Amino acid sequence: MVDSKKLWTDAISMISSKDLSAEEVAYLSRARREDVLEDIKKFETQHASSSIIRGVSKQISPLLDCIWSYAAAIDVIANTQPMPLSPVWAIVRMVLQAARAFEEYFTKLVAMLERIGDVLPRFDLYIQMFPTHQNLVVGVSRIYADIIQFCVKAKRIFSVEAQTNNKKFKLGSSSKVSFKVTWVDFEAQFGKVLDAFREHKAYIEDEAKAAAMNDILTRLQMLQVHAEGQYSVHIMSRPKHG
Repeated sequence: MVDSKKLWTDAISMISSKDLSAEEVAYLSRARREDVLEDIKKFETQHASSSIIRGVSKQISPLLDCIWSYAAAIDVIANTQPMPLSPVWAIVRMVLQAARAFEEYFTKLVAMLERIGDVLPRFDLYIQMFPTHQNLVVGVSRIYADIIQFCVKAKRIFSVEAQTNNKKFKLGSSSKVSFKVTWVDFEAQFGKVLDAFREHKAYIEDEAKAAAMNDILTRLQMLQVHAEGQYSVHIMSRPKHG
């Protein structure tokens, strides 16, 4: 059986301290969902006149809602320790911060995050139906791992470009071509990223079906035991003739 805790540990280890500033490393343990939302709202306000930037919060909300609902759902699973979501919130916020100086690519990144949110399953509904099915945690752990991996790769692209341009966070003419080539390659891999999330969705849905079948069988067995018990009581209560 797949160890969900190991999946989670491996996912967090993808966020290498060598790619982060000292401030970012410290932030990993205290990031909140509200930080991401506040950042997006502030960015939208600063660029209120830009039709390109407008509506970012609406685009990214499905993904944030999924991350939040998964964590809340996992808490109700028996014998499962809550997963610390702060690293997930942190890396999502960091990649958005790193990308926002590149307006054209920022909007492309947000569109990708929106599509990821759209393909993710409504896991919280399954947990409400099958609160003791441990295998569902494995599916969520894989989803978190892939969200982190995607954001880490994207952040690295923007951070490297920022450093190339003397940390001015502007696209210099000398690096526009190389950056575009790097991004095109990253964008070309996005289909595989979505495929991976679809596979996780299929896994969770299959596990939910298995849980439903198991629940039905358990109920049928309980009904059978109850019926047999009622029959035994009836036989024993019948008057004896002789």
